[in-house]
Amino acid sequence: SSEYSSSEEEQLLSSKSYPPQGYDLGPTLDPQLIDSFHPDGYDEGGMMKEFIHSRDGSKVDCSHAIKVWIEINPQEICCINDEDESFKANFVLKMYWLDKHLHRYRTQLKLAGPEQEPFEATILRKAKDGSIEFVRAGGNGRPEVLRHEEYVQKSAEPVWDDYFWPDFTFLNVEGTAEMLFERRSLEWCDQNGGFVCYSAKYAGTSFQEGLELQDFPMDRQLLRIRISAEQLIQKFQFVVIKTEKTSKVSLKKTRISQDNFDISGELMCHAFVRYCDYNFPFFAQRSNVSFVIHIDRKSGYYFNNVLVLVFLLNLMSSCSVGIPLDDVSGRLGLLSGCFLAVLAYRYVINESIPHKSYMTNGDKYLMAASFFQILCCFQTIAFAMPRRWADDELKFHFDMADIAIGIFLFIVWIVLNAYLWSLYKCNTRADWSKVYARNQEPYAPVDICCECGKSWLSLQCQHTDVKAKKCDECHATNLDSNGQLLPRPNIKTRYCSPLERKAPLVPEQVLPQPPKELKSHQTLVDSRH
Repeated sequence: SSEYSSSEEEQLLSSKSYPPQGYDLGPTLDPQLIDSFHPDGYDEGGMMKEFIHSRDGSKVDCSHAIKVWIEINPQEICCINDEDESFKANFVLKMYWLDKHLHRYRTQLKLAGPEQEPFEATILRKAKDGSIEFVRAGGNGRPEVLRHEEYVQKSAEPVWDDYFWPDFTFLNVEGTAEMLFERRSLEWCDQNGGFVCYSAKYAGTSFQEGLELQDFPMDRQLLRIRISAEQLIQKFQFVVIKTEKTSKVSLKKTRISQDNFDISGELMCHAFVRYCDYNFPFFAQRSNVSFVIHIDRKSGYYFNNVLVLVFLLNLMSSCSVGIPLDDVSGRLGLLSGCFLAVLAYRYVINESIPHKSYMTNGDKYLMAASFFQILCCFQTIAFAMPRRWADDELKFHFDMADIAIGIFLFIVWIVLNAYLWSLYKCNTRADWSKVYARNQEPYAPVDICCECGKSWLSLQCQHTDVKAKKCDECHATNLDSNGQLLPRPNIKTRYCSPLERKAPLVPEQVLPQPPKELKSHQTLVDSRH
């Protein structure tokens, strides 16, 4: 009964699946249908109450799990490294939870002022503004009340090692997370427990992020910070904080220090909890949170410094028709020089981005430019060779045909580049559904049966495993009778983006407010009578 986190399960299973289906969005889904999906086992508070081990049918009770509110406030994206496929970020992580054991705890309380000696006390209640009600050890047992400025704040904190702590890790961090500071504080407490706030600031922390560069240099990318609980969902579960500023689609703007990327205007920053699976084929589930920053590449550098120059080189190549066919060596010399220059520019681009098994749009453009050069060479040879044995009249016709084809190629190249330039100026990019599909980002993965048309939420632990997918309606699978993958899958996975389904599958939750008697010092005093 090995334990895996969700990401480890994906890594284990993806080795047995198809290559990523990022290029196939799958059948179109009705927006109302997408909004109708809800994961099983969850209550209105965003907590999974139970799940089933699908292997043996046993139920696991999660009703006593502690709810941990989580929030990430990104401040700056310091560096996006294309070659290493990584980025560095400065951000603040905040977590809140209610610990039912944090009441009537003992501490060494110290009053404010010089030469004050700490004394042992039991904290009964703490108000939101920091006022406390306590009882001195060895005293008359009568409760006393102090304002927050009348005692040393740190002395009233509990011994944190004795209480609950939500262990977590960053799944895609490179090396060690660079933490500047961390602080844990008790916001308020009474006989029902204490509400704890944890905050930590990270600076220059590097995260791995595979880049999908099919649309380079007009590509869009997802920069993700992935957090996984290191305890089972029976112990605690994450929920994302819902505030007035961050509701369905977060509008928090992050600054990027690099000039070649920018935050997308459609989707800026988005945090969501990956829902847990109700029918789970393994023996351990952990809560996972993804924080996604949506960025667009500023493609001006590549267009102005590379592609425009390649365009001009090919214009120069098309001008080779001005060299008479009698001077074949001169014409081929010009074309070979332009061809080598295009190859040099391709080398420049390949050195600035990671090597991929597929061709980017930039590669396709440079390949088209190279074929254009080769076509000009073939044109020269095709007319120069038979022209040697032709008479004067036939030579004239060969020359006219050569010039006509050269002018035609010149016009085709101008029109093609005018079209590409208009796409660049209009900032035409792939929609975010395609980006989510390429990255297989499980914000809302929906399995669709191509045989009967049924659709359902994919299992988070197996959304990339094509072999495990099966339709309960028509029993279709992606395997043939011999257990081999079909050439075309019967069940496809559509990775919906936050623009398609604006409400996260695990709803965001508002932070709880303290009881009215713990609002302030005055309410704390009044509640004693």
